[in-house]
Amino acid sequence: MLAKWFLFPQVPGDLPRRLSNKKELHFLCRNFAIACPDNTFPRSVNDVYSLIEHARFPIVVKAAESQRLPAGTRSVSVRGIQWSCWPSTSRPKTRVYPI
Repeated sequence: MLAKWFLFPQVPGDLPRRLSNKKELHFLCRNFAIACPDNTFPRSVNDVYSLIEHARFPIVVKAAESQRLPAGTRSVSVRGIQWSCWPSTSRPKTRVYPI
């Protein structure tokens, strides 16, 4: 009905979902040269260990698809890593990161 009085842009059907996904949003921003913070998208525990070795803390951890998280789950700001929280079998044997 409003189209009689207003002009609306044609939006691809998948755009709202892509904008709600932080990974997709990051790549859209990069594709259109829109400034955005650096991101990494770990796919395994080893990817996380590599991130820990090279990241500059503090960092913000967010789910790429927040709509898949349980209700009330939020982003987390990480100042460091406390290895005692990790299972000893999967803990890297390198540096210690104070909280």
